[in-house]
Amino acid sequence: MNRFTNWFAASVGLAATVFYHPLFAVTIETVPVGNPGNVADSTSFGAVADSFLVGATEVTNDQYAEFLNAVAGTDSHSLYNSKMGSDARGGIFQSGSIGSFTYGVKTNMGNKPINFVSFWDATRFTNWLHNGQTSGAQDNTTTEDGAYFLNGATNPNNVFISREPHATWFLPTEDQWYKAAFHQPASEGGDSDDYWLYPTASNSEPAVATANGVGDISNSGANIANYILGTDWNGQNGNVTTVGSAGVLSESFYGTFDQAGNVWEWSETVIDTSERIMRGGAWNVSSATLDVFNRSSVDPVNDSSNIGFRVASVFTPASSPGNFDLDGDVDGFDFLMWQRGESPNPLSESDLADWEVNYGTVTSPFTAASTTVPEPSTWITLLFGMMAVHFRRDVVVSPHTFSENTVNRPSSHRH
Repeated sequence: MNRFTNWFAASVGLAATVFYHPLFAVTIETVPVGNPGNVADSTSFGAVADSFLVGATEVTNDQYAEFLNAVAGTDSHSLYNSKMGSDARGGIFQSGSIGSFTYGVKTNMGNKPINFVSFWDATRFTNWLHNGQTSGAQDNTTTEDGAYFLNGATNPNNVFISREPHATWFLPTEDQWYKAAFHQPASEGGDSDDYWLYPTASNSEPAVATANGVGDISNSGANIANYILGTDWNGQNGNVTTVGSAGVLSESFYGTFDQAGNVWEWSETVIDTSERIMRGGAWNVSSATLDVFNRSSVDPVNDSSNIGFRVASVFTPASSPGNFDLDGDVDGFDFLMWQRGESPNPLSESDLADWEVNYGTVTSPFTAASTTVPEPSTWITLLFGMMAVHFRRDVVVSPHTFSENTVNRPSSHRH
């Protein structure tokens, strides 16, 4: 988003292009990543042919605990890691006995990113989302098939496991992750090559986040990231922080949070025969791991206090004219999309007429979070008034945990 939409989203308390999927126990907030068919940057990453949705934040302990309670009464696939309960940076505890395990979330940890998860844990979570968040035994209708046909896969040698063509939820590819983090067309206020150096829509190294007593970032603002042991809370020298708490001024162009720092994030991309790529750095790493030049290859069985994931989903245009942000209803946020000339691009005067005619309609089971929305005429007056004021914005981890492969890093940014 540009500064205008960031400011406006903050003023109404809701990101203008967030999608909500509230029908089940877990609500995943996603943002659309458009500009399909973009080219890669000088690192050769970032080209994505189609639009897609990506999680606005990393998957949280609250969300993962719901998953465990739905499918891990026996936990035959070790979806729960005991370190989630025993480690101070973990967020989930297990109760009961095999066959009747239940899971709860530690105090102040529900909105922190899930950690101590392997690649296989992450793919089983996406299978569960794909299958409608069903409850019961872990079988081919819950965790073992859907987005990925796993069939008990738990080791690094399952290199041939890949996304199913019909998958609706999945882990992003490395290119999808990279685009969501760094891409912003120069024509829409981005850097001259359409990519920023950092996932905070900036070419400057992010400022180090600090935290309050409950793990929220306490110095939220522009270009803030949780890394290099800056967030001391809960008796820890560096820790995970509340997802998104750096604020909208530290999000990517597409509206994602924490793609710089907090926890490393799994992608589905395979490298070196059997390893999977992670991106983004974490709470305990240096700034060198946060930028476009850094990638890490990891055995998919690895897990740690600094490893988590975010999910992605298919981008299906809604049918209602005027529903430019594709969240299933026609409201003032769609006007923001029209004003920015997005989705599809460019939007025309006839599109604005469609928006006016269909304002207030809902045509999808996916309903945006409730908020008070002014009438169309009020939106137009308010937004154009604000536009006149301010429109556009002029792994260092334990070596025994995993190995890091870093792209050749030039002495300075490419610009």
